[in-house]
Amino acid sequence: MTVTEVRRTIIESMLACGMISEPEHQRLQSDENADVDLASLQIDSIKIVDWCMDLEAKLNREVQIEELVENDSLNKLSRYLSA
Repeated sequence: MTVTEVRRTIIESMLACGMISEPEHQRLQSDENADVDLASLQIDSIKIVDWCMDLEAKLNREVQIEELVENDSLNKLSRYLSA
């Protein structure tokens, strides 16, 4: 998958897991330069596990929680997961 495809998938997953609102989802999908500091979302441990599992299913690859923590913005995570 390209970085853009992975980014869109991550955004869809963030919405599905209740991490962002519909207006934020629309903003992120329409502005390819928009970014989100993932730490600012205040994701609890249960939600991060759910998000990790959702990303694995959508991306068809294993995703470690550490990867989500180390790549702490939407754009960083998109680049990392597309590599």
